[in-house]
Amino acid sequence: MNETAGPSLATEQKLGEGRREAMSGFRLGREAALWLGLAALLLAFSGVSALGLLELRHSAWIEATTNARNVLKLLSIELSHQFTHYDEMLRRAAAGADDPFAAAPPAPGDEVSASGHATAADGIVALFLLDADGTLARTLRGTPPALASFAGEAAFRAQRDDPALGLAMTVTPKGWGATGGEAIMLSRRLAGADGGFAGVAVELVDPRRIRALFAQAELQEDDVMAAVSTEGILLMRRPAAPQAIGRDFSGTECFRSAVLAPSGFFRDISPVDGVKRIYAFQRVDDLPLFVTFALSERGVFASWNRLAIATASALGLLSLLAIGLAFVVRRELKHRQRAEKAIRRSEARLRLITDHANDVIIWLNEDFVREYVSPACRSVFGMAPEDLVGRRSRDLIHPDDWEAVEQTLRDARRGRGNLETVYRLRHRDGHYVWVEARYGHVAEDAAYIVVLREVSRRKEAEERLAAANAELAALARTDGLTGLVNRRGFDEALARESAAAGADRPLSLLLMDLDRFKLFNDRYGHPAGDDCLRRVAAAIGAQAAGTGATVARYGGEELAVLLPAMPAPAAEVIGEGIRAAVESLRIEHPGNASNGGVATISLGCATIEHSRDGGGALVEEADRMLYEAKRMGRNRVASRARLARPAPMRSPGAEAERLRAVEAFRAASRRLAEAEIHAIAAEAAALLDAPVGFVSLVGAEEVSLLGRYGTDVARLDRSQSICTHTITGDEPLIVGDLRLDPRFEASDLVAGALGLRFYAGAPLFLPGTAQVVGAVCAVDFAERPPINPERRQALKDLANRAAARIIAAA
Repeated sequence: MNETAGPSLATEQKLGEGRREAMSGFRLGREAALWLGLAALLLAFSGVSALGLLELRHSAWIEATTNARNVLKLLSIELSHQFTHYDEMLRRAAAGADDPFAAAPPAPGDEVSASGHATAADGIVALFLLDADGTLARTLRGTPPALASFAGEAAFRAQRDDPALGLAMTVTPKGWGATGGEAIMLSRRLAGADGGFAGVAVELVDPRRIRALFAQAELQEDDVMAAVSTEGILLMRRPAAPQAIGRDFSGTECFRSAVLAPSGFFRDISPVDGVKRIYAFQRVDDLPLFVTFALSERGVFASWNRLAIATASALGLLSLLAIGLAFVVRRELKHRQRAEKAIRRSEARLRLITDHANDVIIWLNEDFVREYVSPACRSVFGMAPEDLVGRRSRDLIHPDDWEAVEQTLRDARRGRGNLETVYRLRHRDGHYVWVEARYGHVAEDAAYIVVLREVSRRKEAEERLAAANAELAALARTDGLTGLVNRRGFDEALARESAAAGADRPLSLLLMDLDRFKLFNDRYGHPAGDDCLRRVAAAIGAQAAGTGATVARYGGEELAVLLPAMPAPAAEVIGEGIRAAVESLRIEHPGNASNGGVATISLGCATIEHSRDGGGALVEEADRMLYEAKRMGRNRVASRARLARPAPMRSPGAEAERLRAVEAFRAASRRLAEAEIHAIAAEAAALLDAPVGFVSLVGAEEVSLLGRYGTDVARLDRSQSICTHTITGDEPLIVGDLRLDPRFEASDLVAGALGLRFYAGAPLFLPGTAQVVGAVCAVDFAERPPINPERRQALKDLANRAAARIIAAA
């Protein structure tokens, strides 16, 4: 039995292989038949479309040639009437009629005179006779060309040499006097008594009447109409081609094709412009003339070409789509067969992956109940899958994190893609582990797929890194010397607070500078200077504590206190507290002798309620006030409110001493030529490119202008003079716009007719003393930007030189 079973099994295997090969061959044959069928269908469709297009092309040809033939018939009839009339006149002249126009009937459309004669409106320009030598023998009408002899002209020679020529047509040569080369010339031979050559009758015809006949036809782009003599001379063309009129085309293929029959059609390339056209031609009765209507092939078949291109494109696209669709269907069928096999393999593999993956994979229903949990949960939560399936997700999530997880689930259900979140899950031992979860919503199953990965170690590292970054950020915004906020931190605070500023939340800034700190460093050295800065910074911080202020080292020995929600009066109070606290440190500073020989500080105070430039205007205003504080003697707080008060007066004794210095200076100035003092005022104006400059002395009641340039004013009331404020300090007073300065906005010099806007004045000191007697100034009637430090110093130097020069003259 075994022996017989073996061959039988082998036979069955061979039969099975044969069946598979047969099925494979059947599938291949069926596929080939489908492709052949598709090809036959596309070819049949293309053939039908091609036949239809050919029929449409033939119809376009028939329509175009029929229209051309009709136009030529009408045109030849009109030309026949016209030229038959012209020839009748020429015949009568050749026959010897004294007045060929006397008994001739007018041509259609011609005017007739009272005597019955045709008028010049018939189009005949000139009619004259030439003798056998080519000399003008007789003029019957119009004015012949002014030639001594016509013997050399082609028309004359042709009639002389060919007795059988009859009527000949050509175009007058250029330069023929009255005709100017624009007339059509008709000629006939004159016979003598013996039948020999006796001369030529010549008739010149105005071409405008013929051109008007041509203009009645409707032409498409590149279409041409022409009148050509049987000798090949081009008489008329539309559109005009002046360079071709009168040329002999008898040797061209176009002419040879046209003279073969009375009428017909042919294709050729124009010898005039090189355009390929369809020519329709018509002989004009028995006249030596035929007309052509040349249709541009591009114009005739333009619509057909567009249709052919569109049809071919559509056929091509349809064929490509059909072939592409066939390939897609074939590929999809094969892909589906492979996919079915792959799905079965993938399901087994997926089970292996989920069972052995390190990440926990969870399937949640719409109520957030776990329906599947992968085995990886043992290593993450210390729980088996059966401990988790059937329970709600919220049971293990930290209470503080559930709201974020629930929101992520809602977002996933709204179709926002795979969403991630990080939260804490309770371990079997009771502690919490950090997990990173990715949620995806499966709409067709109304369920969620959740992939969890433990990130406890990463979370700890992130927290340590965040703490380190916070510490670095704090260090990056802290000045290493004073412990205050550095310039970077100040700029950030300024931008933040200026954006929040408002009418109910004003923002104030105290910008301050240690007085004559360079002299301190020069005397004691930089280590002592650093220690001084630290002590001053500590005093400032103590005064600003509890105000929510940002205390910063603005740069060098410059410090700043930014005061949010602080109105100007309160900011000035804090500024005075800072000034007094620094002075009370009693840090020895001999270079600051005018302020008691101790370290002091000058402060500029500014306040804003709105900011559109990130606080830039606030800093500029505080800097201007700081300059005023330093200019007025340092160790003080300057603000707009304080500047608005009257200029500070010296004690009676000090003012009396200053006035004595003023009189001494006035007496010395009298010994100097007035022109020289005016020159100093002119130099001040030139230094600042200002229209007005002056040298002033500030007395008890008035201000005298010793030197003047650009003004005739000699005296001013001291209460109105800007120089009254200039003498309160040691540095120049610069005001870019006097209308915006509270000290001067109500002054008659500013608000009155004079309308001053810009002022720059340097104090004028009596040499050898500390007494300020006046100022060297420049003013303008337009606002100006602040001058640079170089010009400020140049103005100060000019005041010192002027004082020395005036005293030297004494």
